[in-house]
Amino acid sequence: MALPNSGFQPDLRPNDVLTGTTSSYVYNFSAEGIRKFNGDGTGTVKGTTVSVVGRPTPGPGGYPHFPPAAGTSDFSFSFTYTVNPDGSWTSAMVPGSFAQNHLTGPRAGQTSIVDAIPPMTGMVSQDGGTLIAAQVTAVVETHTYSNGDVDPQICNRTRTFIKLNDSDHDHDGDGNH
Repeated sequence: MALPNSGFQPDLRPNDVLTGTTSSYVYNFSAEGIRKFNGDGTGTVKGTTVSVVGRPTPGPGGYPHFPPAAGTSDFSFSFTYTVNPDGSWTSAMVPGSFAQNHLTGPRAGQTSIVDAIPPMTGMVSQDGGTLIAAQVTAVVETHTYSNGDVDPQICNRTRTFIKLNDSDHDHDGDGNH
């Protein structure tokens, strides 16, 4: 269950503005990883994030209930995608597939899930070697942690994807094809 005053109103303003506390926080993260396109409209993502939660946060007793901090995590999820004739493309996370392992910072040793990441849309370069994408809707995502914390968030994402060469198809580096 989400903590009191966490979450968002229908107009996407944080609930805490109703109490006058305005203790919402900003969570910044960068991500790197591998997005594998299977060629059939499905794929997988595996990556790493580095995150920073800055002030203001009220700390224990209020919402949010943690001090500013940083951390790292590994994550993975499955997705579906569509490439359109005009060179645009869309991608959507498969619900229930997101898993995150927190490696450092205050949540080290915890795991978490996210109910949904909003779809992303973008363009494919003429040579097919580069894709760009952005999240174009603001949606409340529910992050649920293994210690029982539930944190509604609104995130924004942009991504650049670069095709990696795999000329010998030796995926595990053992010299066998």
